[in-house]
Amino acid sequence: MNIEFELDYLSLLAAAERSPALANEAMVLGLNKSAREVQAIARAKHRFRSRTTMLEKSVDYEVNKAEMEATVSLDESVASYAPWVHDGTKPHWIERKAKKSLRWTQGGKFMFATKVWHPGTQKDQFLYEAGKAALPRINQIFARAVEDLVAQLNRQVGGA
Repeated sequence: MNIEFELDYLSLLAAAERSPALANEAMVLGLNKSAREVQAIARAKHRFRSRTTMLEKSVDYEVNKAEMEATVSLDESVASYAPWVHDGTKPHWIERKAKKSLRWTQGGKFMFATKVWHPGTQKDQFLYEAGKAALPRINQIFARAVEDLVAQLNRQVGGA
């Protein structure tokens, strides 16, 4: 999912002509702040029941300075099951792997089986929801970044 936000691109273009390095730095900073905002919301607001907090910790972000884009994603090396929670699963069989049987509790007793029918998992697309929820703040972040950039360039011209 891509998030589109508002940007005073005319001011940004004018600033980029005056100082491409400062404009680039301001936009990278805006991308970092925006990605952290989406990350924080995704970690805090979800419908799944958290037992170990590993799924929340798996929400990570990366900023690609060359492409001027930020990606918020689930790090499967932290929580391998993250995609199943986020995108859900269809009903399926779960079979034993290394052990003799599967074990779970039911009514205070241990139950055993070599395979069980799982009814599927309802999706909880908390990353997408976090992106949508963060949009107003992302607009503020970039508006402020452009304002600060223009002010910084004006100070440089005035002080030069």
